[in-house]
Amino acid sequence: TDAPTSAPVTDAPTSAPVTDAPTSAPVTDAPTSAPVTDAPTSAPVTDAPTSAPVTDAPTSAPVTDAPTSAPVTDAPTCPPQPAPAPAEAVSVSVDESNRATFTWTAPESASQITGYILRIQNITMKYDYSYPNSQLSSTIQFSAATTTTERNASVAAVTSAGTGAFSHPTPFNIKCRSGRQDVNGQCVVCAAGQYESQGICVSCAAGTSTNNKRGATSCSECPIGYYSSYAGAYECTACPAGSTSNDDSTDCMHCPAGTYAWAHGSSCQSCPGQTDVGATSCLVDEAKK
Repeated sequence: TDAPTSAPVTDAPTSAPVTDAPTSAPVTDAPTSAPVTDAPTSAPVTDAPTSAPVTDAPTSAPVTDAPTSAPVTDAPTCPPQPAPAPAEAVSVSVDESNRATFTWTAPESASQITGYILRIQNITMKYDYSYPNSQLSSTIQFSAATTTTERNASVAAVTSAGTGAFSHPTPFNIKCRSGRQDVNGQCVVCAAGQYESQGICVSCAAGTSTNNKRGATSCSECPIGYYSSYAGAYECTACPAGSTSNDDSTDCMHCPAGTYAWAHGSSCQSCPGQTDVGATSCLVDEAKK
């Protein structure tokens, strides 16, 4: 018959059928690893410090004004030394230019002397001058005095214990200013008609004056036509008309004949033909008028 001798062949596949399905797991848009986001991959960083916060407080024990050792005070570490004994009196010498030299000696003292104080004073003022312990003398230039000449000088030693007592004052005088005289330690201005000479007020000689000035150091001769007839005149006097002063200005004399003086305090002017003595005008000149 027409029947096959073996199994019939059909369109059926000899193996498993192939379809559109994937041979492996399906691929999608999802990532193959963990999704990436805006979040950091590590621990988030914030404004907070990664270590212990730092504050204004010190990291060690606070330092205060209190000393770390036993307090130091002004108390001496040894017994106080006694104040120095009074120094000896100062020796003083003054030259003609009022330059004074002071000399002293070191006193006996249980303390080491660090310096000296020289004190100069009078009834109106007091000045202290300091010197190192190596100095035992000083020279001071004084200006001429106007009111008083007397001064006192004394000295005291200085140690770590303080200033000792001042020595007994040594008096000394300086010269008065020009035109003044020392009267019992006071500078007195020379009166008009007097002048100062070597510290003494002296009267001007006749024929001179001080032109009514006080405190003069010299006298001026009276000008022609003026005179002073006695010593100590404070100003010269004018001779009357018709006369003039004599050669030493100690008096007035009439103008001789042939001369005249028309005003007070003038000299005699020539007037040829004038016969009068002590004329106050020239007759020849008047005739010409």
